[in-house]
Amino acid sequence: MHLRSSITLVLALIAVAAVLAATSYLAYQARRGQLGARIRTKVDRLVLQPPEGISELEWAVHVYWTHNLHCEAIPQVYASVSSLQDLDRFLDDAIAHGPDFKTIDILWDRYAAMSRSGREYREKWKPVRDEIADAVAREGDDYGDAGSYRDFLESVRSENATHR
Repeated sequence: MHLRSSITLVLALIAVAAVLAATSYLAYQARRGQLGARIRTKVDRLVLQPPEGISELEWAVHVYWTHNLHCEAIPQVYASVSSLQDLDRFLDDAIAHGPDFKTIDILWDRYAAMSRSGREYREKWKPVRDEIADAVAREGDDYGDAGSYRDFLESVRSENATHR
């Protein structure tokens, strides 16, 4: 009888440990998801602060493609909580001091370091982003897909206006 109660106790402790481990893992994943969503929102807000001498539309191109990079790199799945927290602080600083092209380049490098999909996206789409931004700088609203970038800018403006 003593052996049976010892086995029962061990099995109960194993079950409790498994539940605690699962709960801890789910809390960790939830934290990564929250940070990923917060970072995406901050990336989007960069569009509201175009650097001096850059048109809103050209800046919107850079931020739009960075938003897409965030979604493609899937940092909430591939990045550690500490790297997400570092990225979150970097964005806080960029927003506080005013983002610029260096900010965008650093973001693209960080996402490329986070995951293979981030690296592949950067390799494939950064030249396209730059080509479109150059065309938008030359053509402005006459650029064929300027409306998409304006829509992105206006949607971020609208979203931020409702949260003030």
